[in-house]
Amino acid sequence: MERYIDPFKNNPSKHGFAMMAVCCLMIEALFCFRQGRKKTGEKGSDVFEKLFVSSAHLKDFVGLGGQFYSNVRCGILHQGETYGGWKILHKGSMFSRTDKTINATAFITALEKELHRYTTELKSAPFRSELWRNTIRKLDHVCENCTV
Repeated sequence: MERYIDPFKNNPSKHGFAMMAVCCLMIEALFCFRQGRKKTGEKGSDVFEKLFVSSAHLKDFVGLGGQFYSNVRCGILHQGETYGGWKILHKGSMFSRTDKTINATAFITALEKELHRYTTELKSAPFRSELWRNTIRKLDHVCENCTV
């Protein structure tokens, strides 16, 4: 929450592009925590598609993982713009396939729900479960990165 969501809560200066950049970082971090990976370790478009498919809250984007990765994630993070006619707004439904418009506020809210789903799963999972093993493995990688 502190790194990804809270900076945009009740913030009149929030900007959709910054929100979506942070959302893309969060998607990759959540994926790595669930998989126990130090780094993403596979094609970014596949990572986004896998998260959308497994998500209870981002189903609108199923089948668009590659396009989202290329046009939103890479566009914003590398050039500060979206590609391919994708647009970022603060109004409307979370996503319109027709005009490729994303409501950044709705998107980050859905991603916040994904974070809560993950932490709820952790709370109810046995400590020796695969979910916990993967989470601990990723946390170990985070700690290693602090000492290198």
